[in-house]
Amino acid sequence: MMNIWQKSLIALVGASLIGCATVPETQKQVANWESHQQTIMNIRNWQATGKASVRNSEEASTLSIDWQRQGVRDQVVLTGQLGIGRAELEGSGNSYVLKANGEEYPASSLSEMGAMLFTPALPLNEIGFWIRGIPAPNQPFIAEYNELGLLGRLEQAGWEIEYERYQGDQPPLPDKLTITQDDAVAKIIVREWQ
Repeated sequence: MMNIWQKSLIALVGASLIGCATVPETQKQVANWESHQQTIMNIRNWQATGKASVRNSEEASTLSIDWQRQGVRDQVVLTGQLGIGRAELEGSGNSYVLKANGEEYPASSLSEMGAMLFTPALPLNEIGFWIRGIPAPNQPFIAEYNELGLLGRLEQAGWEIEYERYQGDQPPLPDKLTITQDDAVAKIIVREWQ
């Protein structure tokens, strides 16, 4: 006759096996995260258009975004409540220019321009990866994946990124994400990927 411990062990093993057998798999599930990430990294030319809201404890702005990357060259046009109306950021490597109010301001990176425009400074270098649903390379990160095997949540460079929605499937790209650090929050909605 089985004692209570043996019955509990059999019940626990049985429940574990049943739980494993009932995990659903969807057709859209990305089977290999590394392959998906490499596919995104290999897209050298892309454009994301949409809107963003950026706020901290002292101020808030709503912006239209048009971000184009051609190879290693970025052109980012921000239109809205920046106190300047329209800002155009362009460049590559360590040579960027911020154009606003008829003036030009040199910078060595997109993130340096993010510091010129936002408080606290938005890490635009990293956002160029995060907006595509991948972590920035050569930096540690913590990731959680959704039911499709795509990023659901990411922590990197002191920021938390929540991926709320993806669009398309060749490959799937984020269309709604929230980036936070302390009281700073940037919400991005991508209306169109090209």
